[in-house]
Amino acid sequence: MNLHLKSQAVIALVMAGVSGNLAAPDASGGASPQVPPMATAATRAPPAAVPHDESRPEPTPGMSGGARPAMVGTRDLAGFASLPAARQALIEAALAVATHAPWLPYRHGGADPALGGLDCSGAMYFVLTQCGLSPPRTSAGQYGWLRDHHQLHLVAEEATTAEDPSLAGLQPGDLLFWATGHPAEPAKTAIITHVAMYLGRELTDGLQIMINATDGRSYRGTKADGYGVYDFSMPRATSLTKLVGYGPPPGMAEMTLKTPTGGDGGSGTRAK
Repeated sequence: MNLHLKSQAVIALVMAGVSGNLAAPDASGGASPQVPPMATAATRAPPAAVPHDESRPEPTPGMSGGARPAMVGTRDLAGFASLPAARQALIEAALAVATHAPWLPYRHGGADPALGGLDCSGAMYFVLTQCGLSPPRTSAGQYGWLRDHHQLHLVAEEATTAEDPSLAGLQPGDLLFWATGHPAEPAKTAIITHVAMYLGRELTDGLQIMINATDGRSYRGTKADGYGVYDFSMPRATSLTKLVGYGPPPGMAEMTLKTPTGGDGGSGTRAK
């Protein structure tokens, strides 16, 4: 499968998964109408906010009382077209979940849009699983997954800006990990507290952004609650929580696609 078709197949798979999870049986036993398929990045205008089903009641925001998270399109990301196909596919899959589901507020334990909300590691678990990868469920497990596969880059404890040399290898599609404590110090035990996916820089002004499920982080000064796009910024020097590592999910370069029911080969897999 060529690079273009690989990327499009991942999007189709994710949308089949999201739509299938959100569909509910009707009185006749059939499935209710599903979310329409996503337009291609070349034809889709970037929405101002996450589209949602107006027939559904708005979920109750989390403790932060935050607004609906922001959303961008791949056309808004600087250099997206020049990324390797696997990184494009990861980012498109992550954006597709937010674009084609109702507002997904932060919900502890949530790892499926059908549950009405996602937590940070559950969001990454869902996206990566739909891309054919096999991540652990928790943020600590995902951190160890990268570390054990030699994909993890540690961030210097003293880093306070994204220009720190320890972040020189950061690329769109990488997972980002925050923790209390710091793994670079053998005497300290890192407690992983958050995971997100780095999206890169916005085309308009170079703002660095990420996509994740959170309650209280901000995008351009507005706090939000749920799965969507947020500023990527470094914690203050006095913060007890630090950005401790980043890297690509293991197996990204050799991703396989689960064949949707009714597709080529039924329940098998095919190489990208």
